[in-house]
Amino acid sequence: MSTPDKITHALNTLRQASAKSYLRDGAGDITIKVIGSKLGKADYPQLPEDYEELLRQACGIMGPYFTLLSPGGMEMAAGGLQPGIVEESDAFNRWNEDDEAKVLVVGKMSGGVVILHKDGQYHVTDESSRDVFRSYDDIADFIIDTVTRKDTAARAAQI
Repeated sequence: MSTPDKITHALNTLRQASAKSYLRDGAGDITIKVIGSKLGKADYPQLPEDYEELLRQACGIMGPYFTLLSPGGMEMAAGGLQPGIVEESDAFNRWNEDDEAKVLVVGKMSGGVVILHKDGQYHVTDESSRDVFRSYDDIADFIIDTVTRKDTAARAAQI
């Protein structure tokens, strides 16, 4: 399955989930170029190809399962603003050792958990301890697996 098709499938899985998420409209080429420039200026790696495709189809996702970040802030309930990729990555990398490479934080989950891209994979990581709970080869696999896990747990709780 090609990257665009796999992202489409993952987003459809999210749309059909038990709990509903808010998906922002996809980004255009200008937005993608701007985030690339911002990342470069801040000495971050460029967006992975699959995450760039995700942004083209849904430029930010907020829901009960996870939040996947957009290039800039996302509006939240009651007028709040969810920081973007660069801001969240800055906050996470602030505590790195001086010689440690910067990583991209692309999402968040409840309980102080972040989704970061490092060494070609997405890692579900405790923000404080830096313990890795799960790793995925692409963002679509993360979305599908997380929605499936949460929906299965919700159905089991109803029995």
